[in-house]
Amino acid sequence: MLTELLLWFLCLVTEGANYSIYDLICTDITESALTLKPVPDIDGRFVLTWCTEENRDVNKWRLQMYYKSVKPEQCHAGYDGATAFLHSSFEQNVKVDLNCTNICLTATLDAIFGPECYYIDTQQISNDIGTLLKSRQYQYVEENPNFTKNHVNESRASVIYQPDGDTVVLDWILAIPASLYHVYMVNNTDDNEPLDMECRSLSAQRVRCRARASPGRYHAVFTHDAPWNSLDFVTYKFHYDFTHKGIASGLPVQPQQSSSQWWWAAGAALALALWCCWLCWRCERRVPAPMRENILRMWNR
Repeated sequence: MLTELLLWFLCLVTEGANYSIYDLICTDITESALTLKPVPDIDGRFVLTWCTEENRDVNKWRLQMYYKSVKPEQCHAGYDGATAFLHSSFEQNVKVDLNCTNICLTATLDAIFGPECYYIDTQQISNDIGTLLKSRQYQYVEENPNFTKNHVNESRASVIYQPDGDTVVLDWILAIPASLYHVYMVNNTDDNEPLDMECRSLSAQRVRCRARASPGRYHAVFTHDAPWNSLDFVTYKFHYDFTHKGIASGLPVQPQQSSSQWWWAAGAALALALWCCWLCWRCERRVPAPMRENILRMWNR
């Protein structure tokens, strides 16, 4: 039972966070290996895992991932018949202080579509020495009809605005899952500095952001900071204009009945009560006197 509660708590923490997509763990895997595997139930999201020997001089992890449209049998280093385009890139600071000889670096990557051949170039770097370890690999990703290149190219964001007192609440519903992002808003009425919003992920593609603000006209901006914003044909920044009225929302208000409806309801209740009294009177008249006396005698015992 305790284990289930802990897992439930971890799920809540993970779901509500604009979390880091990078991780480093100790492993028993002795052979260097790189994998790119899809995440179930989240279209376009993959986890890249690079397992290799540990080196305490490493300060950074660099990745560049390209894609090109070739057949599966052509997805290898010996084929140069197609142009490769940059899909994702990052350079992440790492600190290898684990008491182990082998490590696995992981990264969550989004907006991966198929059918494409992906070329993955990843390196572990020392600020003083340069590249210490590297891996280059090709991997073919099959087509997913639910998440194609057109889905990525035509990705949009819809926004739901609802005031909560003096707090602005914006729900961003996104076509591409959100992992790393930041959101701010600007008051169009005056020259105030941009106001960063506090956000949490309600699901992989829905983010809720909040910020206290005075009434006025505002412009909000949502920016994806994930590695896939290296794609040159994708919109990763979305804008939304709204007027904040500063009205408290609270819990949903139940519909109120009109005055005419209230009088009809009261009249119906009164008629029902009178009808019940009449039935009782009729029953009392119909029941023979001896039976009534027996009932009263049993009741008073």
